Amino acid sequence: CICSLGFTEEDCSKKTCVNDCNKNGQCIDNECLCDEGYFGFDCSKKRCKNDCNGKGLCDSNLGKCICNNGFYGTGC
Repeated sequence: CICSLGFTEEDCSKKTCVNDCNKNGQCIDNECLCDEGYFGFDCSKKRCKNDCNGKGLCDSNLGKCICNNGFYGTGC
C-alpha cells in the first residue's frame, strides 16, 4: 500500500503524528503523548528544571533557564 498523508503501517491503518512526536513521545490516535520533560503538539519543546524556580525564563527550545540577574545554575 501507498498510504495517504497522515497514515502509516503496512495496511495504512495507523494515523501518524506531526514530526513523529520528534521521538520524544508516543503517537496515539494522531496526537502526541509527550515523554516527561517535553511538551507541545509535536513534543518538540523542552521543560526547564523546576520551571527556573520563578527566577528566570525558560528557553523551551533548549530546555535551559535564562536566569534573572543575581541567580545562576541549571534551575536558577
